[in-house]
Amino acid sequence: MTSNLSKNWKRRLVFTQKNKQSRRQKKLKAYDLSALSEFLPEPAAPEQKTEAKLNCKSRQTLVVQESAHLKAVLDNPQFQLDPFAAIHQHLLATQPPAAAKKDDAAGKQGKVSKDKKSRRKKGTSSISQAMDI
Repeated sequence: MTSNLSKNWKRRLVFTQKNKQSRRQKKLKAYDLSALSEFLPEPAAPEQKTEAKLNCKSRQTLVVQESAHLKAVLDNPQFQLDPFAAIHQHLLATQPPAAAKKDDAAGKQGKVSKDKKSRRKKGTSSISQAMDI
């Protein structure tokens, strides 16, 4: 009788272990995104990191540099007159020209032709006329 119980116990144990392994394999297959890597663009060259670890001294020097930079920005007369325009001009001056070309292409796709606009206006005017009646 005890040998029968131990055999049954061993069978159950083996079965549950196989079930766990198969579940893990299914989960791993579900999370496998390697097929998507074909469609993604190649990453650009890795940018240089300033510092991997910040210790107390380097953090303090960084705080001093950034506070001096902030003070210079706040004292800038263009920034004092119109902060948003100054930020916009700064971004235009510092961004690479390739990014500007992409923005132009995105802007062209969003435009609606005059014909489509006139169709929309005709459709809305008929609705407003129906509401008046």
